[in-house]
Amino acid sequence: MSDAFSNEDLRTGEFHRMLEKFNMTVNRIDIDKCTTDGTALAGNGCFFVININVEVKPEFGKENGCPYIQGIVYYEKKVAQYLETRKEQRTRLPCFILYLAGPFLGVAGVIYGQDKILTDPLIGPIPLMLLRYDREQMMKIARVFTALESAYKMLHEYYNSPETGPQSLWPYYQAFNYQHKQVEFEYIEQLYEDKLLFVVETKQNSDIPRRLRVKFTESYGEAVHKFCADRGFAPKLFECYKLSERWKVVIMEYSEDYDNLFSVFHARGEWKEKIKKFIEEMHHAGFVHGDLRKANILYQATDESVNVVLVDFDWAGEAGKVFYPSFLNIESVKRHPDAISDKVITPEHDIFSFTLM
Repeated sequence: MSDAFSNEDLRTGEFHRMLEKFNMTVNRIDIDKCTTDGTALAGNGCFFVININVEVKPEFGKENGCPYIQGIVYYEKKVAQYLETRKEQRTRLPCFILYLAGPFLGVAGVIYGQDKILTDPLIGPIPLMLLRYDREQMMKIARVFTALESAYKMLHEYYNSPETGPQSLWPYYQAFNYQHKQVEFEYIEQLYEDKLLFVVETKQNSDIPRRLRVKFTESYGEAVHKFCADRGFAPKLFECYKLSERWKVVIMEYSEDYDNLFSVFHARGEWKEKIKKFIEEMHHAGFVHGDLRKANILYQATDESVNVVLVDFDWAGEAGKVFYPSFLNIESVKRHPDAISDKVITPEHDIFSFTLM
């Protein structure tokens, strides 16, 4: 692909042949008076959707439009055609966008979710050049095409017999192991639009409560959550499972009839003494929370007492051994002056945050 091509069609044809070597067949198709640079359709005979869509430009800045955006637009047009023939959406319509500008390849993942297109760049752009003395880069190219070949096959299999029940629109993780038994559940709602935090209901009768919270996060202080739960100042933790190199799923008690303290007006004052005691015990055990705010406290008031529990242990861990994430929000959330991105979390930071409540 590092050769010079006099026009877009020649580069497109060469890229098609390259994909063929990895068992990926794409063809130009017409979508709403436009022609793609290469599309793989998948379906079961009743409907056809895009499995992989390719957009090519001779080089960066050449010809009209961005290949990444253009590929997404074609996907959107195809989704509109699909929805015209369906009474309701029963799949997220997953697809890969391959965008090529000169010899540089990028790969994006795209799905259709609740009246909007969701897309994430996954790879690149990477140079499809013969770099003899850059073994790492050459191996990266090989891994990308091997992964694409596998994903292409899996998507075809998915669309030949897609899961189309109501739960197909929710995350794929729908069961966990507890005390040597598999517990299946169904998603009920997403608690916040900007957080991967869900309410679920278990399918079978067991010792586990009917309703649970399921959270997807890149880091989690499992030991701190367990410590707090054992002492009654955090929801019971049922599972903290590593889904991948980056992501974990956390399953905990739902805490029925609790409200987020941030949204509670005229909260009774005794909640603060309880939280203070929780923090002292946590610090005495050598732990820190790292993000103490009203938004991370659940509150329940009864005729007899006030109950509070801590949540959101994403940054929690051993004092002096856990760090704030990169791009820490210090604009809309007031923190200790030393609470800075990628810096160590200390008990003093927790205490400072508590005094601001």
